[in-house]
Amino acid sequence: MKKIILLTSFIILGYIHLWAQNDLLKKANVLYEMNLFEEAIPVYFQYLRSQPDNKEAILKVAESYEMINDLEHAEQWYRSALAKNVLAENILKYGKVLMRQGKYEEAKQQFTIYASVDLEEGKNYARMCDDAYKKKDILSLYKVSLENINTEHTEFSPTFFKNQLVYGSFRKDVVRPDATTEEAQKENPTTNYLFQSNYDDKGVLGPPTYLRSWFRDNDKINEGPIAYSANGQWVAFTKNQYVNNVSTLAHHLYRSDIFIAKVLDNGDWEEVENFPFNSPSFSNTYPFLSSDGNTLYFASNREGGYGGFDIYKSIKNNGLWTEPKNLGNTINKKGDEITPYLVENDLYFSSDYLSGFGGQDVFKATFNPSKKTWTIMNLGTAINTSANDFGFIYNQDKNLGYLVSDRTGSEDIFKLMKSSTDISIQIIDALDKKAVSNVHLDFTKCGKGTYQTSENGQFALKASSGINCEVTLKKSGYHNQKFKINKDLAAQGNIEIKMYQVGQKYTGKIVDGNSNLPISNVRVRILNELTGAKTEEFSDKNGIYTIALKAHQKYMISFNKLGYVDYAEKHDTKDGTDKSILGSVLLFPRNAVVDGGTSPIPSPPPVIDPTPPMPPVPTPPTPTPPSPIPDGEIQKGYSIQLLSLSAGNNNFPDGIWSLKGLVEQVYTTTDQKWKRFRVGVYATKEEAEKIKKLVQNKGFAKAYIVEEDAKGVIQKVKM
Repeated sequence: MKKIILLTSFIILGYIHLWAQNDLLKKANVLYEMNLFEEAIPVYFQYLRSQPDNKEAILKVAESYEMINDLEHAEQWYRSALAKNVLAENILKYGKVLMRQGKYEEAKQQFTIYASVDLEEGKNYARMCDDAYKKKDILSLYKVSLENINTEHTEFSPTFFKNQLVYGSFRKDVVRPDATTEEAQKENPTTNYLFQSNYDDKGVLGPPTYLRSWFRDNDKINEGPIAYSANGQWVAFTKNQYVNNVSTLAHHLYRSDIFIAKVLDNGDWEEVENFPFNSPSFSNTYPFLSSDGNTLYFASNREGGYGGFDIYKSIKNNGLWTEPKNLGNTINKKGDEITPYLVENDLYFSSDYLSGFGGQDVFKATFNPSKKTWTIMNLGTAINTSANDFGFIYNQDKNLGYLVSDRTGSEDIFKLMKSSTDISIQIIDALDKKAVSNVHLDFTKCGKGTYQTSENGQFALKASSGINCEVTLKKSGYHNQKFKINKDLAAQGNIEIKMYQVGQKYTGKIVDGNSNLPISNVRVRILNELTGAKTEEFSDKNGIYTIALKAHQKYMISFNKLGYVDYAEKHDTKDGTDKSILGSVLLFPRNAVVDGGTSPIPSPPPVIDPTPPMPPVPTPPTPTPPSPIPDGEIQKGYSIQLLSLSAGNNNFPDGIWSLKGLVEQVYTTTDQKWKRFRVGVYATKEEAEKIKKLVQNKGFAKAYIVEEDAKGVIQKVKM
């Protein structure tokens, strides 16, 4: 009987212990859900002393360390969790923690393993590790330094307002106007306020003060991220649930809404309105307002996006905000895209999915209004690290900007300035205009090393004053491409360079039909007649143009420049071995004299045929034969005379080639005095009249109709 009682006692004590342990796990999970990760960790430890194999607790400890940016401990606990065969998604989290520490090779191994679960995402992050390693030594375009307003607490969301910097902080050393709640503020790790600091004459920020001039209850706590319109008349802000020393990244929020208010002269806000597209089902945060306050950019994890947080745009029309529009999948990806900031046509934002160095990276997206497309570039080292870098803002006039980064272990505000002229290089395929990834750029002649473009075919370069050197681009399967960097090129800022695949590069030349001099800046349009694809190029100062053509395709190539007669010709690339098919093209100035003027070949000058055009001859109604007259002996009929040279002049007028593809037959007729170039022969004058108009439009303005009598030596010109 005693044994039974003793056994029962042990069972009851076991249940009591189990209940106590379950209470610990519940308590830890409550703290975790409240984002109080530092407080949650020791409670999980208590639970794990008796339950060391609990997967949930081990993972929550790993995630908690990650949230407070203690990545070394996070790495250790994720490794322990993976040994317990947890869900595959934790392999991805572990890889990201490794990457945020700059451990790219180890991270790549985890992402490669994860690719067996999600091929797209695994390959994307593995490729990101490769890119980060290759770009880690690239010189930065910016000088970045820790701002003097930071404390041991979290500082976030910098924004310009008049001659001030406004930002959020959990700092406790500034005395509030309503000291009655000061003690509560000191004890509450979830309370943050907005502060303002003024610039002195040297651009140095002074001591912070509370932003708003009066306080009532708790209506002005936990505000931010925040953004003012450039005119200072409007402000957009969110209410947050941030916790001190925990990341202020969007996915840590339960839910946030955007509010918009009018700014008074004293800095206070009135007419605070709820953005009409807020919802309890998702978050809207990280607002940016246009200079007039009528356009709002923001990040949201609403349904219908591309994954995580995407960047949206809404416009105020007649006092009403339009339905938010997603900026599209060039900018928004499967991860989180946040903190939009617009400077003219450049949108700065952060992403943890586009190719970067780890965590959130800052990118610049440049909008092309004519093509309605974005070109995206990573801002490179100094701005971006293996940590989270976001919240970028920049004033071009002052060459002054800020960003938020947790590279020091907690989130701080960093000051940035462009250190020199920056050049953004975009490498594209000459045929399809798509980005060419992983191109090697040899800067050895510029006193630098060899670098590589990103997967988007981009590279950023800091151009020092007086730079003047040659860069070589290399990639397997492409012709080497060279270009010179000098002060003029640096002034352009954004440079687009085309590379030609081996076997697709064709070169031609364009010259003036009268002077035989090269013509620059001629628009060359290329139409693939089989696929309908269109591209265009321009001739250089030497009249040279280079285009990309595929084998076994037929193309229509047209040439256009103001002041010259338009011209077009057809080409069949066949097997692609003949790279000389373009040859030379002659363009004739409009209203130029061809027959009776100067020959395209300057020596010897042509002699004018004194024979006037024949008077019109009545044409009797006869059956119309095929036109033009078939090859063989030239028969009688009507032709178009282009020009005449002296019989002894053996030079060939290159302008004849401008008729290639337009007419079926050009021939010469020669007697003792003259060599006449003619098109024909046509059976009726009406047919000849039609062709004459086409010929005149191709530069032979003085062409006229003659009645061919087949006298003299006749020779067909091979076109």
